[in-house]
Parts: sequence; structure tokens; C-alpha cells
Amino acid sequence: MTRQSTRRTFLASGAVVTSIALAGCVGDTETDEEPEEPEEPEEPEEPEEPEDEDEEPTVEGDSPVEVVYSQQQLRSNCGTMAHPDGEKFYLTAGAPSNRDPEGVGEWYVLDTDSHLPIDPETGEPVADDDFETEDVARDLEGYDTHGFWFIETDDGHELWVLNRETDDGVVIDPETDEVIDEIDDYGSAPDIMWSDPDDEYMFVTLRGPEPVSGDPHAAEGETPGVSVLDTETREIVTTLAPDEDNEESDFHGIGVADHGEDGYEIWALDQGTDIIYIYEPVEDEDDAFEIVEEIDLHETEGLVEIDGDDYVPHMIDFDSEYAYAAIACTAGGQTLIFDVEARELVEALDTGPSSHFAGFTPDDQQLIVDVIGDDDGGFIQQVLVDLDQEEFELGESIDILETTAVAEHDNDFELANPICHDHAGDYSYHTLGPGVDDAGLVVLNWAEFGAADDA
Repeated sequence: MTRQSTRRTFLASGAVVTSIALAGCVGDTETDEEPEEPEEPEEPEEPEEPEDEDEEPTVEGDSPVEVVYSQQQLRSNCGTMAHPDGEKFYLTAGAPSNRDPEGVGEWYVLDTDSHLPIDPETGEPVADDDFETEDVARDLEGYDTHGFWFIETDDGHELWVLNRETDDGVVIDPETDEVIDEIDDYGSAPDIMWSDPDDEYMFVTLRGPEPVSGDPHAAEGETPGVSVLDTETREIVTTLAPDEDNEESDFHGIGVADHGEDGYEIWALDQGTDIIYIYEPVEDEDDAFEIVEEIDLHETEGLVEIDGDDYVPHMIDFDSEYAYAAIACTAGGQTLIFDVEARELVEALDTGPSSHFAGFTPDDQQLIVDVIGDDDGGFIQQVLVDLDQEEFELGESIDILETTAVAEHDNDFELANPICHDHAGDYSYHTLGPGVDDAGLVVLNWAEFGAADDA
């Protein structure tokens, strides 16, 4: 779903470069060689039926789809995050306490070689895909488990996990996958988190009193904004609430752009007001941050025209150099690309209804968008990327319900709506949802997604 510098090192080095270009992805290529003598003409083939220009671009078959798990196997419907060394992958599942029959607060660990979940009892991957959620789920002892994030310490790494409804969470040692500490308070209705480059602070978005997304029972907050925790003391040191008295304010996505010696900046998305707040640390002041830019989408030119009044910027991701930010807008059905330094919109793409998360692949040559979709279901949308030319173009898409992997599940799927994903090597792991009753997981070989036939 999101990533930080320590993880980008692995992702970039473990990736297979696909050399996808915006022009000429499929078809003939130019050559300087002398033309060969023409061969004897063959019998003409029957003409193919013309394609429907209005039809959604869909991958024929499902070659990039490696594995699909149903809700009965993995009811993960929220966060996705690869271990920094890429050997394991982490997922969360959450539902509010008023769910019938019961609320959900779970997390899972997968082995990235086999894509199989790791048994909590043995610490080893399950023997095969004949397992159920109850066999591999790990209880977080809270409700509506949602966001998480890795930080690096002197002793290794820690994985922070939160419960959106109960406002609490835990710290996990990813070497043993054991809980090593508890966090009593992330703030009211915490959602997504991201640390600074030095892992000194954890920035956590806080939902508003009238949440735009999620179950209101779990996502209803008190102070919309960003909670800032000290990673050493694990306590809140300040809360950033730029529109605290506005009941429509409702923060969700967050990202931290690492500018090296020039510091960092925090991009916080208020999906309730369609405003992107950009913060920077206050120089020579501890635990202090100031707004350096506000981007109001209603005053931004170049967005895809919509029927309603709201865009709902939901999630954010950056390329490996933190030069561009990709923001998926659920109500606006589009993905926005911003130049981070200029803080200006450079492209708006119609990626589909309820575009939930758009993430750069480790080689920065694609954006993969999780599209919840409409009544007809969701899909995974590819965007071809050329950062040198600052060009972004819609590529192929995968209708998950049409894949062979889903057909093999004997009607376990009524819907397949992608929510979030993250990358480990050549694979991306996509959760389904948004509720646990529609949960599941799709493992996609992103390195093969849209690769040219004659590349």
C-alpha cells in the first residue's frame, strides 16, 4: 500500500525490468536492417471481428495473475505491506464490533516464495492451499484492524499495527512475528500511517465525525487530522488538525516524501473537504510541524470532469525518487499525478469508479490501480509511466472475476473488488473488499503485466 526508503532498496533490486514504453508496447518495431526478399504470398486469412471500441481493455486469460485466495481462505480486506527484506508479506483484516456475528481484528503473514500463509503455530508456510482463514489468522485483540507500517531501529525492524475502532494497536517483531509491545492510543479513529525517513515520528491520519468511507461505527472520529507519535516512547506528541471545527473534514491517506539532505514533507489527504495539506517540520523545534501548502482540488485545473461535487482523495503513493505523487480519488473515479517539488497537477487519469489506491511499481514504469468499481465489479488497472517524459497513459486492466484462478474457486466469489496492494519483488499482493464478507487476495506478477508480446 505504501513504502519507505528501506523497503524501496529491496523492491528496486529485486524487480525484473519490463522495459514497457508508452508508444509501441505491442506491434511492429522499427529496424535499420535491409528488407528481405518477399516470400510467396500465402492464402489470405479470414478477417477478425472488429473490437468494440467501448469495451474495457482486459487482459485475455490471466497470465499475470499468479494466485487468488477467497474470503474463506484469507479474509484480508485492508492493509498490505512487504517485509523490508522481501521474504514475508503482511496483511490485515478488520470489521467493526457491531458486525454480525462478531467484529474482526486480524493480521496474516505470507511467505513470498510460495505465496502461502505462514502457520502461526509452526512459523512455517502451510503445506498447500487447503486451508481456511481460522487456520492462519492472528488475533490483534481489537476491532477493525487497518493501517500498519515498518520502522527501522537499532535492533532491526518493528511493525506497527493499529485498530481503527478501538484506537489502539501493537508493535510486532517481524523476525519472530511476536507482539513485543502495545500502543494504547493512536488518537480517535486512526486509519493510515507513515513514518519520517529517520523513523523518529509516526504520522497517523485521524477520521472525522462524519466519515466519508468505512463503517461509521468504527471510523467515526473526534478530531480530524494527523496524530504524531514519538516512535521511541510510542506516545502522541502533537496532533495536526488544520480544519478541526469542520464536521466535513475527514483525513484518510498520508505519505511522507523523503528529500534527503533537504528534509521531508508530509502529504495528508482530507477526503472530506478535497484538500491536500502539505506539512514540513519546523526548523529547530521538536515535535512541531507547519503547513507549507494547501491544494484544494476544487480549485485545481485539469481534473477529470465528474457528475458530483466531491473527489475524495483517498490514498497516496510516491515514485522511488519522491518526484511524483499518485493520488487515487474514490468519488472522482480518477488518479491524479502531482509534481512533488512544484506541487502541481501534471496528469489526471480516468482509472475507473472508486479508484481506491494507485501504487508505483518498483521500477517506476507502471502505476497499478486498485479499482473497487461499480455494480459490475472491480478490476486492476495498469497505467504506463514514462517519468523522463512526464507521460502517463492507461494500459491494460484485469477483470478478476474473469480469470481462471477465480473460476477454480467453485463460486466462492460473488464480487472481486481490489482495495490496496504492495510489492515484493516481481509480485504485488492485492486485497479485496471493502468488507470482510467480500475479502480475499490476488497475487499479481506485475513484471508481466502488459509486457509486449515481442519485447
